[in-house]
Order: sequence, then structure tokens, then C-alpha cells
Amino acid sequence: MVALTRTIRTFRVADLCAVAFVVAIAMAIAGCSGDSSGHANPSPTPTPLVPTPTPTPSPTPTPVASISGRVMGGLGPISGSQVTLYEAGHDAYRAGATALGTATADPDGRFTIGFTPPVTRRLLYLVGRGGNGGGGVNSAIGLMGVVGLSDAPVDPVTLNELTTVAGEWALSQFIDSTGAQAGAPGSNTAGMLIAAAQAFDNLVDTGSGKPASHLPSALACSSGLPPVNCDGLDRLNTLANILAACVQSAGPSVSLPSCGAAASACDIVLACSGTPVGGSTLQAAHSIAANPAGNVSHLFAAQSLAPPYQPILTVAPDGFEIALNIGTPVADFDNPLSVEVDLSGNVWVANAGGNSVVKLSPTGRFIDNFSPAGARFSRPYGLAISAKGDVWITNSADASVTQLDSAGDLIANRSPAGALIDQPYGIEFDAADNVWIANYAGNRVSELLASDHYESGLNFAPAGANLNGPVSIGIDTDANVWTSNFNGNSISQLTASSSYGTGFNFAPAAAFFNSPLGLGLDASNNVWVANFDGLNLSELTASSSYATGLSFSPAGAALNGPVRLKLDSADNVWTVNFDTGTLGVLLAGCNSVSCEGLNFDPLGAALNSPTGITVDAAGNIWIANSGGHSVSEFIGLATPTGVPALCLKAGHPASCLP
Repeated sequence: MVALTRTIRTFRVADLCAVAFVVAIAMAIAGCSGDSSGHANPSPTPTPLVPTPTPTPSPTPTPVASISGRVMGGLGPISGSQVTLYEAGHDAYRAGATALGTATADPDGRFTIGFTPPVTRRLLYLVGRGGNGGGGVNSAIGLMGVVGLSDAPVDPVTLNELTTVAGEWALSQFIDSTGAQAGAPGSNTAGMLIAAAQAFDNLVDTGSGKPASHLPSALACSSGLPPVNCDGLDRLNTLANILAACVQSAGPSVSLPSCGAAASACDIVLACSGTPVGGSTLQAAHSIAANPAGNVSHLFAAQSLAPPYQPILTVAPDGFEIALNIGTPVADFDNPLSVEVDLSGNVWVANAGGNSVVKLSPTGRFIDNFSPAGARFSRPYGLAISAKGDVWITNSADASVTQLDSAGDLIANRSPAGALIDQPYGIEFDAADNVWIANYAGNRVSELLASDHYESGLNFAPAGANLNGPVSIGIDTDANVWTSNFNGNSISQLTASSSYGTGFNFAPAAAFFNSPLGLGLDASNNVWVANFDGLNLSELTASSSYATGLSFSPAGAALNGPVRLKLDSADNVWTVNFDTGTLGVLLAGCNSVSCEGLNFDPLGAALNSPTGITVDAAGNIWIANSGGHSVSEFIGLATPTGVPALCLKAGHPASCLP
């Protein structure tokens, strides 16, 4: 208990309407994706008594709407660019986009596209290909911009390098390798629309082609005390300048050289991003967004000596990820320890120091700070979202958990006698909607039963589990319950087949458990663990019945005091390093032979004693900074991931693909 008490003490020291509209439309579109057709056998068509007249072909529908705009390269127009308006696909990821209309930009870069709007409201975006950006006709020019929903698109619009960066980074998990095909299945239309909202709400105004008003101004960023999100502005401009170096040129060499041999700016942009021969800056942008740590110094050097977009990064970063920070003046954070995303993409944060819960919109706008009478918040620590959207919070300095509805109103504070709740930390739902709680002080696991509306509870502490300071809790696809034993340097399993009366304890030497805190399960039910007092993540392998443990500490991940972890739907293992204030990841596929990791620490994230981490349906990573009293967002960096309660209820792993 001493170690975790030290940890908690360290934590202690150390345009809303628009977004609501976007989420409401997302849910409406998702709700219309089901098949409501009947299956009755059709009656045969009677044979006509007279010849059927030849029908007159229907005329092509006359466009009833239009979008106008301008294609720009740097600060000048692009003439002759072929601009196409697309409806994003709605059946699969990165596929199915439909062209609604096209036009050729005039000598001043201006265009107007007539189109017939889709019957169902859909996401629209524009792609501009080719043209002359001032250096001559250049077939490698590729630009894009998010337009919005089909019944209320932005008009007029600007296509330039800034809108391209915003779209490709925010929608990176929904766009294919060409940078032009966007789509999502009906099950995650909401995620794609949240990503689109990130592009135009947090990054770039598609109408003007300038940075979004949410970002600080260039003037503010040139002051002696620049705001934290100046790094986000600098990265946007730097990336736009990299693309502009090719857009404003005569194009790449006929035979594209390797990255190391590339000399011209356009060759560097394409070759060092991994874009194939015949590719475009649109493909380059997508490739950089998907692989932000690749050839960073080469790409940074491609900018012209007089880059059009300012201000910029003054030195090459470690990577080209884009991160933003939401701080205390905006959201009233006080020692936030946990963060989770609800069914609509709203972000919930447990304020341990403030004894409250903060709700943010899907793009990080402050909604409210909740501490309703009767909630009995007492150092709230863990968060879980139910399959119906309720928010559950553990009170780590009390013997209770609190249940709020999705609007933040109190449903109940719960501590049924049979549950024996005692200093609760981790909390999770199983497929049957039962609530499971890890009790650090009680060395037991509690279950609140959905069958009687959580009025009664059970507790479990089977001898074989050897529970000792359980903190995090997880549920596998067989309904087994797993906990990390912070004081016992081990992992416990309570088996569903025994109605949780039988438990097992695992501590293989090769796992190198060291104050295990964060815990998660991948798609194969392997157990992953963050070792708070270590420099590694551990894995218990399901194929060995968890007798085999592995330890991973790849240099690229720079693990140091990993406190929590979150698996995305591709089985990448994301973790926050409390001691160094960074984001680390073990890329999917780590095994006993090899493991690749990456580390991210952009200034814009303002990571400071990070403790909580989650991934939303758009692939955004959200992090609670206990020391910085803030929340960080990494835009589009992870694979889209569903709400655990919904994933398990559907028979999928807790970190499933929506």
C-alpha cells in the first residue's frame, strides 16, 4: 500500500453547438444503416395483353446544389486543377467514396461544382488533382478539404495545403493510401464524422483555408509566453509548407529517386514519404500522417527558404504527429486521473483533486463539470461507460461507486453490503452489464448485479487468486475477470466457469512485473500489463494458459514509469509514461523475438505526469495529465476503437473495431 499511496500523493502535487449537431447527425446516419426490408416472396408479374411500349429514357438529373471555391498552392492560385466533390463511403473503411461532380479551376483557381445531394445526409469532401501552382504544370499536385454534411456544406471553400493536412491527419484512419478514398461502415459513421469535425473545428477552417479559430493566433504565438497550442499551429504550417514545396514546383523527376538520393524539394516530399512513382502530394500527406516518425529530418528540410505558412517549427521534430491540449482555465481540471469516451464520442475525465467529473465534447470543447449532490465523490479514480451510456466512477477514498446518466445527472451512489467495496480503483462492465470493481484496500473484487438494477452485490477473493492491492480490472471474451496486483507484483484471474469462485495467480519471472498497474487484453485474450516502477510492459500469453510471461522494452518506445495502457482495435499497445511525461506504443506483433516501439512527446500535448489514456472511435488518443491539470489529444494517431462494454456485449474483445 505504501507504493501506491506514494503514487497518489505524486498525482496530487504534481463551439459546442456545432459539435453536438455533428454527433447528432452521426447517430442519425448510423441508425439508418439497418435493413428494414421484408422477405415475402413477390407475386409473378402478369403477362401483358398488348406489347409494352418502349420507355422513354429518363433525363440525367439536373444538379440542384452547388459548391464554389478556390484552389490555392501556398499563397497563390492553382490553375487547371481538376476538382472533384466526393460523398464518403458508408459500407467499409477507406472505400466506397462516390464522385458527385467535378470542375476545372480557372486561371485564378476558382471553380463551381453542381451536384445532386445524396438522399441520406453524408460526409462530403473535395479533392483537387494536378494544375499549375506557379512552377509549371504539375501532375503530382493533390489537395483535399473536408466540406461537411451534404445538407449543410461549407460554401465557398478553399483547397490548399493547410486543408489537406487537416483532412489527412484527422481522417487518417478512414482514408486509403491514395489519400482520396474516404469511408467507414455504418457501424462507425459517427467515428468518421467526429474525425471530420476535428479537421474543421480544431485544425483548419475549410471556408477560409486558414487555421481554425480554436488555435492561437500567429501574433499570440510570437509573444514571450506563447499558448500551449502554438505547437499545433506550428506543426500544421510546417507540414503545409512541406507539401507546398512540391505543389509550387514543376513536379518530381520522371524516375523518382530514393529518399537519400532525392535533391529537388518535390522529389524529397514524394520519395521520403514513401509515395510511389506517379503519386501525388495527397498520397504523401496521407503517408506522413500514417507514419509520422518516418524520414522526419529529410521532409523537414524540403521546405522552401521562404515558406508561405507562418509560424513554423524552428527545428525538425521527433515526429509529425499533431496533438492539442485542453487545460484548467477551459475545463476546470484538478488532478485528473482517468479518461474515457462515451457512446457519442464525448470525453469524460475523473477529477481526483476536485471531486468531480468533467465532460468534453468529441472535439474537446468543455461541456460541464459535474458534482451533483449525493454523488459522494471522494478522489474519483476509475471510469467506465455502460452499454446504455451511463458513466460509472470509483471513489478511491471511499467505499462506493457513483453512477451518472449521459447528461451528468446522478442516478445513484452505490455501496451494497454484499459487494464489500473498499478503496475501489478499477471498474469495468461485462457482456451481461454487470459492474466489476477492483478493491485496492480490500484485496477483493466486487460485482454489482445488473439483474436487480445494481441494488445488490457480490465479492470474490478466492485463495488461488492471491489478490494483493488490485488496481486495474479487465474482462476477456470468455467473461473471465483479470486484475493487476500492484503490491503483489502479479496478475490474478477469476474464472467465469467457476462462477468466480476459483482464481489463479500468475507471476512468471520472464514477465518482470514491477508494481503492475495498467492492464488490458488483446484480440487473442493475451494480457498486457504496465509496470509503474519499471521500464517495461509485460504480456501473459493465452496460448500458454498464461504460464509464459514476456517483457518488452524496445528503445523506440522509451518506456519509463508506464502507468496505464490502452489497446486499440489493431492490437497496438498504447501507454503513458508517468516519469518522463510521454506517450509510448508497442506496435502490434510484438513477440519473444522482436518488438517495435515508438515514443511521442510533442510540445502541443503538454504531457505532465500522465495517468489515464483511452482511444475513441475516430482513432484519437485522449490522455489525462494529473500533474498538468489538463487533457491531451493526439489526433487520428491510433486505430478506431469501440467502447469496451459495447464490444464485449457484441461478443468481441474489449478493444474492438467499431
